[in-house]
Amino acid sequence: MSEYIDLNYEYCEGIPVGRSIITADQSIIFSPSPSICAFSLYPYHWSFELTTQRLSENDYLISYAMATCCFLHCKNKRLTMPSAQKGKIFLHVGLPHADGLYYNEFMPFVQKKYYDPYKNIYAIGDLNAKGLGIEFAKGQIAIFNESNKLCAVYVELS
Repeated sequence: MSEYIDLNYEYCEGIPVGRSIITADQSIIFSPSPSICAFSLYPYHWSFELTTQRLSENDYLISYAMATCCFLHCKNKRLTMPSAQKGKIFLHVGLPHADGLYYNEFMPFVQKKYYDPYKNIYAIGDLNAKGLGIEFAKGQIAIFNESNKLCAVYVELS
């Protein structure tokens, strides 16, 4: 059996509604937080995660993004939230897994993070990548490139 991680999406209006805030310890949390499972996708190191809700043994729904140590090795940059359509992102895992998973083992993800202090936008990944934007939680957008691979995530902070 080959090991794989696939991300698929579908357009819909039913996304988590809330706001992303920075806590006193410089973490990003989504409030109010929908219930999640102990399995998360880490496309950028351990400090940024896409939380999930379990749908079946190997299928998960991406719920929202969280981060810790947000500003460690973070570059200030003027950012704009990309255009996006509301939708759900599904994670399909074809490998043995326990709590947590590092996505960049299966597809290289640009290890860069940015913050715009004027617009309060936090972003990770390849900000030059062109592709499709999916707003999977209020103010949180995932960018998929032409090859349908996750390449960037933007978070609008409250």
